[in-house]
Amino acid sequence: MIGSLFRGMTRRDLLLFAFVAVLYIGTAYVQSWNTVLGMVNLALISAIMALGVNMQWGYAGLLNVGVMGFVALGGLAAVLVSVPPPTRLSRLAACRLSSHCCWGLRP
Repeated sequence: MIGSLFRGMTRRDLLLFAFVAVLYIGTAYVQSWNTVLGMVNLALISAIMALGVNMQWGYAGLLNVGVMGFVALGGLAAVLVSVPPPTRLSRLAACRLSSHCCWGLRP
């Protein structure tokens, strides 16, 4: 199983992979594991974004707006799920602010 995972990689690729793994482990011991997990999280997000751009423009360079609309909805859903719900005070403040902006009322 492990052999099939690294099949097709050159020796240089394996050395670079091991070097990055050593850097991650060194960062974990010098700073913290939370820092390493944050870096891995950002790397995975960047990889998914790169796949999305490749799916969006592809090799032909054609723009497909429909796919990116679904990507934007997925991003909005992730933000809405990760943010805590508003408290009563913030809802009242939002209603008051919207009434001032929309109706021109003075505070």
